[in-house]
Amino acid sequence: VLLVSILVRYTSYFARDFLQHDYRGLLLVAGLLILVLIARLAGNQRVIESVSWVYLVPFAVLPMLVAMLVGQELALVVAVVLGVAAGYASGRLLDVGALIILGGAVGALRARHIERLGAFFWTGIIIGLVNAAVVLSFFLASTDRDVELIGGALIMALANGGLAAAITAITFAPLGNLLGVTTVLHLLELAHPSQPLF
Repeated sequence: VLLVSILVRYTSYFARDFLQHDYRGLLLVAGLLILVLIARLAGNQRVIESVSWVYLVPFAVLPMLVAMLVGQELALVVAVVLGVAAGYASGRLLDVGALIILGGAVGALRARHIERLGAFFWTGIIIGLVNAAVVLSFFLASTDRDVELIGGALIMALANGGLAAAITAITFAPLGNLLGVTTVLHLLELAHPSQPLF
């Protein structure tokens, strides 16, 4: 409740246009709650010992969508709020929280400048590498140095980035239409020679 309250206060001060329609705020909070619930469920399910499904959950989707449809500043705040809430819900506040915050921040910073669908591919790779670096650093800092565990976690962290980019690429256009937001890709479509308006 405290985290959502902070997010709402931030939005009311610095992203007032976003709250012009009530359902925009509701969609944002719903996205946060759904990802926190998934983190809770995934955190309890183990792939192998000490490696849970939570590493595979594409948390960066929400910050990326917010960056593309609203703005980077709000997206970075969303990444931090999501990282703290989902990290705590998963039972691994430090490593999962750091993975969500850093992966989400990188995704938000990259997503704002996406002008071609192919750019999602590179964004997914970068998010995956950042996730892998976070996971590797936490495993190396722990006493558990099992190669199988580290390899499994790294594969899931890399796949996480690809999933986040793919889901964002699929959903941002319908969400943009739903929210009445004109994105850069919408403008590029209008400028295509086959457009009757052009």
